[in-house]
Amino acid sequence: MYHGEITFRDETEPNWSGNLGFRDPDVFERNRRSRPPHLEPTGTALRELDPAFAERAAAGDPAAEAAITHARWYQAAKAQGDGAQRIALHVRTFERVLPIAGSEHWYDTVSRYFREFWARGTFDLDVRDALLATADWLGWQGIKPEDLGELGGWLENLPSGKQSLDLQTFLRVVGDVEPLLTISAEQPDARRHRRRLRDLARIAATRENARVRHEQLATEFDVLLNRAVRQRNAVIHGVHTIEAVVASVEPFIAQLAAWLVNDALEHAAEGTNLLDGLEADRAAARERFDRLARGEGGSVPELLYFSTSSGQ
Repeated sequence: MYHGEITFRDETEPNWSGNLGFRDPDVFERNRRSRPPHLEPTGTALRELDPAFAERAAAGDPAAEAAITHARWYQAAKAQGDGAQRIALHVRTFERVLPIAGSEHWYDTVSRYFREFWARGTFDLDVRDALLATADWLGWQGIKPEDLGELGGWLENLPSGKQSLDLQTFLRVVGDVEPLLTISAEQPDARRHRRRLRDLARIAATRENARVRHEQLATEFDVLLNRAVRQRNAVIHGVHTIEAVVASVEPFIAQLAAWLVNDALEHAAEGTNLLDGLEADRAAARERFDRLARGEGGSVPELLYFSTSSGQ
């Protein structure tokens, strides 16, 4: 009916296309899956690919081939339609890539390498997101960060179109910047953001506050990892899973898997050992916790950020 001719009371119509709100499922699915050329990411990804990795892969380097296998597995897992299945498949990434000792389970090794690293990364992302949101709020007021004098300097627009973010400086002045956000102050979003900045200022005020916040995030990691273990085991043993619980943990486990695969790709490009890199990252994250616990000299922003800026 949709594609052919229709005869009714001696009148013939070519088809029902475009009438009665009906859409051909095949056409709809094809349109849903289509990707405009300017949004197709392959060209950008190839441009950003380290040439050394391509050369090693072309030469049949075992580390590069293994990294490609890990990346393909991750993409295949990500494409699965069921969230619980995605969790189980991402766990398989850890089992394939991480050096799991004979007496350990996969989650023991994940915790060893990623617990402090995830807590540190989550805190840094919170600071980064707060910085960018603050720049937006100030922009709506007609204020640029560089116009703030001593309270600015935490965001710079580069000629390349990227932005340079100075998390240390932002964390140092966040308590003084927060009162400047006056536009639409009665809006819920504005009030929530100002509360977020006050929380960051409180954390930055003392080493103990910063230490407690990092430990809270590490505990959150434990909770999410335990939940992921239960969901993965439920899938393996054919036990019914609850969609809301799966949705609460799947982004967490997918992020860890993405970090691991990305590390494998980077170390393959550099010709360095993945395990050595994981140990170095683990030690750096652990050192951040230890510095806060020891209460060494320097302000909280100085203790948290050894380098002052990062590109976006």
